Amino acid sequence: MDEINRFLSNFKKLESELVKLSSLDDDYISFSRALSNVYQRKINDVVSDEDNYDILKQASDLRNILSHNNDVCIPADNFLSRFKKIVSLVTKKTDAYTICNKKIIVKRIVTDVSTSI
Repeated sequence: MDEINRFLSNFKKLESELVKLSSLDDDYISFSRALSNVYQRKINDVVSDEDNYDILKQASDLRNILSHNNDVCIPADNFLSRFKKIVSLVTKKTDAYTICNKKIIVKRIVTDVSTSI
């Protein structure tokens, strides 16, 4: 049951993030619709990766099975770890300081272009 709870918890986080990313303006937006929208519009690099997209579609099917028949299956450890990694990458927030604080290498051209011709 622990695997199921971890899976469902991660699924809810992912679903919330995909709905935000999709920017669809309806009262209810399904996970599948948000996922397809983010994938097709290439809004997120992680979701746009075909292998990750396939895992996320499988996760959607698994969530539907678990929602209706809680005792039918348990996510395998390797699937759960791949899924958790994808969720982490999609939901990870990067702050402006991290982006702007990268080391920048500057090179100066010593030779004047007009004298080298």
